This record gives sequence, C-alpha cells and structure tokens, in this order.
Amino acid sequence: MFLQVVRNPRCGQRGEEKNRSGSIRTKSCRPTSRLKVSIFEKMYFLIECNRSISRACGQYVHLLNFDSVEKVQAAVRELETKYQEVSHAASLSMREKDNVHEVEKSKLTYKMAELTEETNKKALQREMQLREEAQMKFTILEKVS
Repeated sequence: MFLQVVRNPRCGQRGEEKNRSGSIRTKSCRPTSRLKVSIFEKMYFLIECNRSISRACGQYVHLLNFDSVEKVQAAVRELETKYQEVSHAASLSMREKDNVHEVEKSKLTYKMAELTEETNKKALQREMQLREEAQMKFTILEKVS
C-alpha cells in the first residue's frame, strides 16, 4: 500500500520525492505533515478493519443454515465480539501513536525553549559588550575634546 501525501506548497522542494507513478510524496516537512500521515494511516486501518468484518459477515451468512434462530444469534454475537476486539486494538494503536506524537511535540517544544533562551543570552552578552565599547569610545572622545 502506498500512502500519497498531498504536497504542501509552503514546504518548497526540499524533502520531496516522486514515486514510480510520478506522484509527489513528502518525506517530512513539519510535525503537522507527520500528523496528517498518521491520521491517514488510522483511517486506512479502520477502513480495512471494516472491510474485514464485512467479508467475515458475508462468509458467515453463506455458511449458516437458517434453520435455527439460535445459530444466527450465535453468529451475530461472535461477529460483535470480533468487531469489539478489532475496534479495541485500533483504539489502543491510535492512543499509542498519539502518545508518541505528544512526546515528540513536548521534546521539540522544550528544545525550542532551550534554543530561545541560549539565543537571548548570547544577544544580551553581545549587547553588553557593544555598550561597553561604546562607553569606552565616548570616554575617549570626551578626553580628546
């Protein structure tokens, strides 16, 4: 299965590649594009689960002899149980992926805060250095005048 990611015009050309059919696939541009891919994966997973359940239901209908209501009810209960199991597994998978994305987001936020703090410290040091140099030059100018 190939998931085609819609090209984001804000990303530019970097991080894009073409597959055999010529459609453009973005490797990773921003965290939001990774989240979009994750959402598409979840949708695909749920659609496949639904198809699987539909196929199983069709198979059971063909295999059943409709001579007793109990057999039909048992088959329906079995299908409901399978659906609940698949639904629960999909829910756990989605929750796990969401947790991973939240951890990544937190790490990026923390790193951004660290970089901002570091940049501010360097800018403040440079500003202090420039002020000292300006003060020294001003003092020299006053002595000369």
